[in-house]
Parts: sequence; structure tokens; C-alpha cells
Amino acid sequence: MKRNKIINWPNLITTLRFICIPFFLWTLVKAQITLSIILFLSITLGDVLDGFLAKKLKQQTYFGKLYDGITDTIFFYSTLITITFTEKLNIILLLLLILPRLWTFSKESYHYLKTRKITYDTSIYRKIAGAFIFILILISILKKNINLEALIAVIAIYLTIILERFLKK
Repeated sequence: MKRNKIINWPNLITTLRFICIPFFLWTLVKAQITLSIILFLSITLGDVLDGFLAKKLKQQTYFGKLYDGITDTIFFYSTLITITFTEKLNIILLLLLILPRLWTFSKESYHYLKTRKITYDTSIYRKIAGAFIFILILISILKKNINLEALIAVIAIYLTIILERFLKK
């Protein structure tokens, strides 16, 4: 993976996604359903497109991998926090949804402090957990209360984590 080139098409798309996040959050707070769905799908499809282009154009970079992951994390978790403030999601369920990512971030930070090397795991399990959060966010745009769906997502994410631990051994 290249370490040097920062400006390329995939990273420009990630930058556009990053810029759209505050506007998306605003549409959630203002309950602008149509605009929320358009921005949500644009940010999400942009994520698919930047990954596809990085591989297709052979523009995968170390920076791009981290930048994409950080943008995804900011998008997902700022959205969950916003949904909680709009009273669609219980704060305990929010904490249960965020806890696995905080744990992973803590492990990655500890590894960096120990080795001075950045690791960012993009395992299939992380992608599955992200898919559950993706679905939960989409449902939250359409429904007033998503606590039941969030509980199902929490259970599914934790089962995914347990499955990952057993299959890695």
C-alpha cells in the first residue's frame, strides 16, 4: 500500500463525505426526512465509491485507509449521538452501540503508543457491525423511536464480536 500520495479521487470523495456530515446532522435535528435520506445515501454511496475507485485506479494509500475509517466513525457515531438528542434513541442503547468502537479505539491507541505504528482493522466483522448501524440510522430517519431496532442492533453487533473472537482462535 502506498504511503505518500494524499490527493487522489478516493480521498477527494472521502473529503466530500466528511463535509456533508454536519449538513446531514442538521437535517436530522430539523426532521427533514427527504433531505436526510438523500444526504445519508450520498454519504454512504460515496463510501462505497471511494473504496471501489481506490482499488480500481490502484490509488489505495495508507492515509486513505485511515481517512476513510475516521470519516466513517465520525459519521456513524455523530449520527447516533444526534439521534439520541432528538429522543429517538435511549442513551443506554447509545452507549452500548458506541462501546465496541471505543474498545477497539483504545486497543489501537495502546498499540500505537507501544509500537508507534498505526493499525486500523477493517475486518469483515467490523463491516458487518457497520452494516447494522447503517440500517439503524436509516430506520431512525423514518421512525420516531428506534429503541427496539437499536436493541436488536446491539445484540447483533455483540454476537458479531463474539463470533469474531471464536473464529480468530
